[in-house]
Amino acid sequence: MWTRETMREFPGLQWLMIEGLPDHEPHLKETVAAFPNTRYELVLAGPSDGEGHLVKTGDIFGGAATARAVPGMTIPRPMRSVDSMIAQHRLSGPYFLKLDTHGFELEILDGARETLRQASLVLIETYAFRLRDGAPRFHEMVAHMESLGFHCTDLIEPVWRAVDGALWQVDLLFEPLSGAAAQRKSW
Repeated sequence: MWTRETMREFPGLQWLMIEGLPDHEPHLKETVAAFPNTRYELVLAGPSDGEGHLVKTGDIFGGAATARAVPGMTIPRPMRSVDSMIAQHRLSGPYFLKLDTHGFELEILDGARETLRQASLVLIETYAFRLRDGAPRFHEMVAHMESLGFHCTDLIEPVWRAVDGALWQVDLLFEPLSGAAAQRKSW
């Protein structure tokens, strides 16, 4: 759905959708059939190629990935680095990378070092609360992205928790520190 909506803003580009949840494959196939400039990989994105695990949330597998198996809580899934998929599909930059990965962002970014060197935009769903050990909260993601050469230039789609009204998640938009946004004069 996000790819189809965003295509209106960036027409004519090539799209690689990376999805770890097998339940979403029918939608991916529909998108590829309707738009010849799209393709998909039904794998978990991660730091390297190999095996990963999908975390069970309640009665469903909710999309969070982990590098290690937890008996009764995860199912094995193929895992690929963003860099290897970009190379396989022979996609050239500049790139717009979007992550909605429920606490596995640092691992995915580790497997996207070459892609990030040519990225113009990175959009990352981030959280105000810790999802799991090692999962960054939004202020930690901002610091990590700065260490990778990006700064936060916008935030979109904040979501508040129904239980207490606290900020739950927000998508942060990052641009390269060397880009046009960084060159703008400050007050």
